[in-house]
Amino acid sequence: MGKEEKLKFFNITYTLTLFIYTCLLVWLVYVNIIYTIRFKKINLFLPCLIISFAEIVLMFMLTGILQKQNTFKIIMEYIRPNYLLIELIIIFIFYLKINLNTKLKNAILYLVISVLVILLTLLYLRITNFYLSFAIFEFLLININAITIFISNINSTERLIRNDNLIINNGLFLFINFTMPFYLIENFIPPKSYIIYTLEFINTIGYCIFYYTILLSMKWQIKNLQLS
Repeated sequence: MGKEEKLKFFNITYTLTLFIYTCLLVWLVYVNIIYTIRFKKINLFLPCLIISFAEIVLMFMLTGILQKQNTFKIIMEYIRPNYLLIELIIIFIFYLKINLNTKLKNAILYLVISVLVILLTLLYLRITNFYLSFAIFEFLLININAITIFISNINSTERLIRNDNLIINNGLFLFINFTMPFYLIENFIPPKSYIIYTLEFINTIGYCIFYYTILLSMKWQIKNLQLS
């Protein structure tokens, strides 16, 4: 298979995954609206969904309708680092709430250790690459806490964490370990390399996994709030 054939194959794959991602995101935004109106509660990950939805709308308007690809790229260069920062803060809050509200042994200690490891990593990198630094920060934060939760639940005879939080935890673990290879490739391969464009679908699939687990978590919450 030649270069052009590979590009065509991966473009089709990316288009398909983007379609699935868009449908999932639209449905998830709808579920969040219903959830907020009915139960007067706001999902912790709602800011991530709003930014992702705005990105999809901008992409279709600027690249599809107005044919202004360069304008879209400039806007995304500003939005994506800020999105990653917001995503990271929300994930940190998610694990902090779990650690404070459960009986996990040494949970706070693991959270502190994870932050120290992350800070040392950032110092080592000297924050020469903002995007990669935050990606590594997120990778360590999720894996250290997710593995701690896995081990704690296996070793415990009682349920330590609510099902909705377990679903999100599992989704975050799969998400970061799926997308991190793409982050590394994106930062260490020359920007003009066609490989970057062919592998974009990996990042999209990772976010599909993440957002699908948010949807499952919210369905569990809605079902149990209706029963209570």
